[in-house]
Amino acid sequence: EMGHLFETYILHEVRSYLHYTGKHYPIYFWSSPDGVEVDLFLETQKGYFAVEMKSGKLWYSRFNRGLKRIQEEYQLKTDQLLGIYYGEKDLTVDGITVLTIQNFLQRLWEDSLII
Repeated sequence: EMGHLFETYILHEVRSYLHYTGKHYPIYFWSSPDGVEVDLFLETQKGYFAVEMKSGKLWYSRFNRGLKRIQEEYQLKTDQLLGIYYGEKDLTVDGITVLTIQNFLQRLWEDSLII
């Protein structure tokens, strides 16, 4: 399934980046007791970082559900939340920054995302 491949690819890139830069942050999948999920959850020097991934070319408000929930539970700032998708341009949807996969990877490897 395309969505699974997309998530696996992003996860691999994040793992490679963390290894390459010597940032030994564990990567988690987050889920609330009532089944709300976030695909990738990191604890960094700066605090937490949560990422939702969608393999489609559109981003809907409902995709932010897990990010909004984790934001409440951990008192995260909006710069600690991120969406990634296959669309053509970066977006802000309900206060959540959503990056294209290309821009996510570029910013990741430029060392400007995960501090």
